[in-house]
Amino acid sequence: MSTTSAVTTAPTQATRLPVGTWQIDPVHSSLEFQVRNMGLVTVKGFFADFEGTLEVDENGRTQAEGTVEAASVHTRSEKRDEHLRAPDFFDVEKHPQITFRLTSVEPDGEDLKVHGELTIKGITRPVELRAEVTGGAAVAARLWDVSAALTGVSFDQFAAAA
Repeated sequence: MSTTSAVTTAPTQATRLPVGTWQIDPVHSSLEFQVRNMGLVTVKGFFADFEGTLEVDENGRTQAEGTVEAASVHTRSEKRDEHLRAPDFFDVEKHPQITFRLTSVEPDGEDLKVHGELTIKGITRPVELRAEVTGGAAVAARLWDVSAALTGVSFDQFAAAA
């Protein structure tokens, strides 16, 4: 996992996140994606190997980061998966990890807007995710769910400049 961290000033009550430190539970979590391929079909897949940490301190500052092993991509087609691992996509030999680092989080109605930096193939771009936090009383027991959606990101944004 990256040792870089980000701190924001989002108040705990505003984000509805309780104070504490959490690790992503790989047994009960998934990192899935879907992409329109050539405008014809939607390719769905997932990454099998990922980890992440979220920390919220007493002053409401949040810090989060996550790492995905790019070679763990699965689309239910080994031929396509090998192509995604190749140099023209993730280039897992040179860039084995995809990383995310939180830069800010803010309430957005019942949900949260999560701003961060996504790094693919050594290229970092700002991204915004929409997140929903659920759990009610379970939140106090540090059992909570976060569903997040990243939309409008094109792989071309992470292609090296020619």
